[in-house]
Amino acid sequence: MGSLRRYLVAGLLVWVPLGVTLLVVRVLVNWLDGTLLLLPPDYRPEAWLGFTIPGLGVVLSIAIVFR
Repeated sequence: MGSLRRYLVAGLLVWVPLGVTLLVVRVLVNWLDGTLLLLPPDYRPEAWLGFTIPGLGVVLSIAIVFR
């Protein structure tokens, strides 16, 4: 029973931080994709392409910061 508990704790120590990291990245990408809403509706990529591109807000934000 002791080894089962040890494996369970070891698994949790690996998967919980990984899951939290993925959740934070997903929230940040969604938040930065919201920056595209600051553009006028005619200049948004969805108006040109007809579909959304996840992560395009991140690219736009990085381009603005490094410009």
